[in-house]
Amino acid sequence: MDTPIRMPFFERRRDNLHIQKAVQPNGATTFPARSFVYLSAGILVPVATAGVLCYGWSPDRSKVVTERPPDAIYGMNHWPFDPNGAEFVMNISNSSGAIGQANSAPQLSAAVVGTSYGIYRNASGIQFLDVANTTNLFAKVIALYPNQALTDYNGLVIVELLPAVIQA
Repeated sequence: MDTPIRMPFFERRRDNLHIQKAVQPNGATTFPARSFVYLSAGILVPVATAGVLCYGWSPDRSKVVTERPPDAIYGMNHWPFDPNGAEFVMNISNSSGAIGQANSAPQLSAAVVGTSYGIYRNASGIQFLDVANTTNLFAKVIALYPNQALTDYNGLVIVELLPAVIQA
């Protein structure tokens, strides 16, 4: 079965506190809501394929200067959630960003609990755990999301970001 594709989702923090980091503006690189972002020259940009830095998880999408309330209450500013001690749900894919059985996407059995993998970002901005990337490590699989079969394509996993990836 092909698992529906979605952006990474903030599942929970181990201490049950939803701590947000200091406000940061986004730049010209657009990103959808629920993106992992990092700081580059003082602005938030989305974590790209094989990225190894993450400032936080942004629940809202990037904004442009011309957007006004009610859609952009705070303009281009964002308060990303701190990834320290947090768990996220992500779809898996491979280094080609394959989606679905017809495109040779990986099955859930390719994600091994306790193993660290890289990240893949497709042209639509969706971020996947790249189970084919074991070089540029981003997150570790801590559990398979419940109610799935190991034969599901683009399955969901629960991950925690690696400490070396998290920007202060």
